[in-house]
Amino acid sequence: EDGIRDHCVTGVQTCALPISLALLAAGPAGAWAVADRVPWAAPLPRAKGALVAQAAGDIPAEVQGWFDGAKAAAARGDGAQALELQKRVVAWLEANPGTSEASLVFRARALNLLGVVLSSAGQNHEALAPTLNAIGLLRPLEGRSVEARRFLAMALNNLGNRYSDLGRHQEALFPTKEAAKIYRELAKSNTDFLSDLANALNNLGMRYSELGRRQEALPPAEEAVKIYRELAKTNTVHLYDLANTLNNLGVSYSDLGRLQEAIAPAEEATKIFRELAKSNTSYLDDLANALNNLGVLYSDLGRRQEALPPTEEAAKVYRELAKTKTAYLGDLARAQANLGKFLKIGRAHV
Repeated sequence: EDGIRDHCVTGVQTCALPISLALLAAGPAGAWAVADRVPWAAPLPRAKGALVAQAAGDIPAEVQGWFDGAKAAAARGDGAQALELQKRVVAWLEANPGTSEASLVFRARALNLLGVVLSSAGQNHEALAPTLNAIGLLRPLEGRSVEARRFLAMALNNLGNRYSDLGRHQEALFPTKEAAKIYRELAKSNTDFLSDLANALNNLGMRYSELGRRQEALPPAEEAVKIYRELAKTNTVHLYDLANTLNNLGVSYSDLGRLQEAIAPAEEATKIFRELAKSNTSYLDDLANALNNLGVLYSDLGRRQEALPPTEEAAKVYRELAKTKTAYLGDLARAQANLGKFLKIGRAHV
């Protein structure tokens, strides 16, 4: 998600962005028709100050600042600020429609980020159209530059997430597979793309799992863990990514009935999330999720006494989180239900 973790944000007003998938499928001509006909958001305030690009494709520093600010706001979970800044970017782009490659790539990036921000706000239907529109802009450019291919892969990866959010799992698979393919090709000549490849592979594993294709979900999940483990050795920023993929790998093993193999990645994910949460409380929900998964695994293996402590801790963390964000009430109920089940099973075996 452009390096941005999704957060649940409420109170953000958005609008529907109608788009025709058939036009995008029609190739470059259809893609350009979409770019010309579909508004990014409405109503949008006109950019103040009458900023004008100095030359075709140039983006004023102030507009770039809005874009960077929107990314930063989204990364820290401030969805309202992210959307407000992104509206300014889109308003300027509407008033100054460039035709150079640089201008079109920036326009696509703005649309892609808008989709991320809308999704983070829970506006999953509204998030789909700008993501599709970004792909429509980038598809004709992918053969021209590495930058265009990079952002096309990013938009495709996000499109898979958007379809998944809507429960359209079959449609989510194909853009995710293409994103992984593009990133793999880019990583062959530039290792900076390895983290993007790992992210797409992790998502690909989840897409297969959502379709019930559990055996096919395992190889991309294992490869993602391998890549992130190497990256985390020299850059701790990838520790979260490693923990996330380890958690998903544990789920993949569990889905295949390979419970004993699921324990190690689940335990390692929990350990990493615990360390991360010590210095950043935004990771507490990840820790609680990993703890809950670990408790289920222990119980499924018949290690019932070991299942209780992580499940009790998961419920405790979710209870604290739910005090300020009701979105966690469902997670709390799930952890408490597991805890009750494990206690009942334990008493039955006394």
